[in-house]
Amino acid sequence: QTALPGVRWHLTKMLQPGDTFAGCKIITQCGHGAYGHVYLATDALGHRVAVKQLLTPDAGEYELKGLRNYISLATPHPALLRVFLCGMENGLPFYVMEAADDGGDGTEYVPDTLALRLKRQGRIPAQEALAICHSLLDGLETMHRGKLLHRDVKPENVIFVGGRPKLADPGLTRNLAQTLSVAGTPGYIAPELFSGEGTVSPCTDIYALGKLLYHIVTGLPPEKYPLLPEGIPVSELYQVCRPLLRICSSNPAKRCRNCAECRAILPQRVQEHGPIRRFRDALYVHPSFRHRLLAYAVMILVLAVLCGVGVVGVKTHQGIKRKRLEKQVAVVREEFRELEWKVPALLLQLDELNELTDATAAWNPMVLRKISESLQNSQPEEAALALKATLDGLGRIAQRHIPQPSASTEPTAENFLASARGWGYLSSPLGKHFLTPEQQRNLRTRLEKEADALSGGDTLRLGKDYHESEHHRFTMAFLPPGRFTSITTLRLQKVDYPFWIQNMEISGEQFQHTTHLSVRHNTPQQAAEYLCWNDALQYCRRLTDVLSKYHVLPPDYGVRPPTEEEWEYAALGGWGKRLPQRDIPENARTQLPGQGEPNGWGLYNLDDNLSEIVSPYPQKPSAFRDAVVLRGENYKSKHTGLAYRGLYILDQCHMVGGGGLRPVLGPIAEDFYKNSWFRGPTMQPCRIGEAVYAGWSVCFAYLPWNEAAELARCVGAMLPEENSLPE
Repeated sequence: QTALPGVRWHLTKMLQPGDTFAGCKIITQCGHGAYGHVYLATDALGHRVAVKQLLTPDAGEYELKGLRNYISLATPHPALLRVFLCGMENGLPFYVMEAADDGGDGTEYVPDTLALRLKRQGRIPAQEALAICHSLLDGLETMHRGKLLHRDVKPENVIFVGGRPKLADPGLTRNLAQTLSVAGTPGYIAPELFSGEGTVSPCTDIYALGKLLYHIVTGLPPEKYPLLPEGIPVSELYQVCRPLLRICSSNPAKRCRNCAECRAILPQRVQEHGPIRRFRDALYVHPSFRHRLLAYAVMILVLAVLCGVGVVGVKTHQGIKRKRLEKQVAVVREEFRELEWKVPALLLQLDELNELTDATAAWNPMVLRKISESLQNSQPEEAALALKATLDGLGRIAQRHIPQPSASTEPTAENFLASARGWGYLSSPLGKHFLTPEQQRNLRTRLEKEADALSGGDTLRLGKDYHESEHHRFTMAFLPPGRFTSITTLRLQKVDYPFWIQNMEISGEQFQHTTHLSVRHNTPQQAAEYLCWNDALQYCRRLTDVLSKYHVLPPDYGVRPPTEEEWEYAALGGWGKRLPQRDIPENARTQLPGQGEPNGWGLYNLDDNLSEIVSPYPQKPSAFRDAVVLRGENYKSKHTGLAYRGLYILDQCHMVGGGGLRPVLGPIAEDFYKNSWFRGPTMQPCRIGEAVYAGWSVCFAYLPWNEAAELARCVGAMLPEENSLPE
């Protein structure tokens, strides 16, 4: 009752040798815990297994929570205990798993655990301890990839099967998505869990593994950490225990965040150190040795001072001067680097504003070369003066081009676009980096007032993301006008209007909720893939109708698939040409919209989810007349997705794993949906009764009959009756 307060225990008869339980023949009891008894048994094939019988249905449900997701992960992994069977017997849950090797003397079965070996040996040799921990790291890494935590890593829960260490007691494992209580064994529980300031995470499993390594190498209980014992070679203690400073750090921010980081700092084997390294090891491992060495050093220093007072400091002035010069160079070099990374985008804006002038003007790109040469020649004063003049000049240029207030804030399309250009300037290189903080605040305050007036009190405003939660639960990020160098056309591209773009691809659930159509080939939580062009138009048209009812659409704006220009502007962050480093998550096959890190606009998965449907650049005509483009790579690919560009022929469903959609709220023609709907490559006549009609041969969208009839009416057509199809 101490384990599960308030739960009434069943009076369960203990199993005896020779009993048959769950198809297994009981040999002996080999363990017991808070929730049940463990028996050694043989299965129908004669293999030794361990059977755990839970004492109450509630206790069984508690352990089975952890087992449900654990079983599929552990089956193929050599460092995780395999669970063969779960079920109910005599009204109580049980499960059958691998049995530990026999660690007894041959007269009685004793499970071979790491705790048993510690009890017999006192401690584990460093080389063997490292091999055990690396094997357990592999098992923990597999669990963490599957979003599972072990929560009770300790010697008693490490058993040997076929001589290989395995993590046991799978009943405590839990999914990261669940609300987790603190579990584990004192000495192995991370300190932040006691204070209530932290949460159970992969980081806490790694902390427990580090304490286990300390325990088995030193033979001391985990509570003694970081005390190091005498009598163990200092090179072993140094190589094994020094990484524990990070693995067992009391500060979670300084601790290894995952198993990969832990494996990187933990050596695979203990190396033989020479005399110099052994001296270094002794300094680290034994404080008393450091104290004696420090005392000797102080004595020698005092003698040196007494003997050579007149000699010390001959070159002091030169040394101080050299250090001061190095510090000045470092400061100026850091400021210069801060400017250098802004230059590519800055050149775009200065060229557009006709501010790339000669050497007598405020800005001249050649000044950057002079600053760099001055730093290389250790001339910080000259470099600092040139850099200050450059920054001051850029500040004056930025002030000259601050947008003026609109003459009127009437909610018209013209005033809407004029105010949007102010937001574009605020996010441009000059507005973002070279206006003073006060100028930026004043400009932002004025633009926010204009946005309130232009919106007429509605929720969609310039400069603000749009959050819709009542019906569809999505966010559209605001992108102001701007410039960028296209990685597709290799030319300067302009986006002269503001637009909103959904912060992640639409999910299958969003697509089904909006269109009432089924999503093919994936689950509702994943991105809606394998969409056809007409599917995308159907979703955008329905969403436009919904937002129109909310009265949040700017004049002449609607929802549609993005153009390549809009997609690249969003993907590259605008004003530049910087491809991010592609980091494929290890669980990429289950990637969902909104996972990973957002880019500068707050947009997710542009480079690690699905290829998205976009309208092509006019500068990049296709060999196919009716074709759109897929941008971004499938999340299973190892290539940089932002540069990927694939054709999507409209009279074919895209069946290569792409066809996702990231809608845009932007300028739209009144007849956009009617003219953009794909009606097939050819037309042919068909006879219905006495009338002859022009029939489209292909219409790619999977619709029920009533939906198709409604769409036909929207484009001025009709569907034939089923019994009067063309001959």
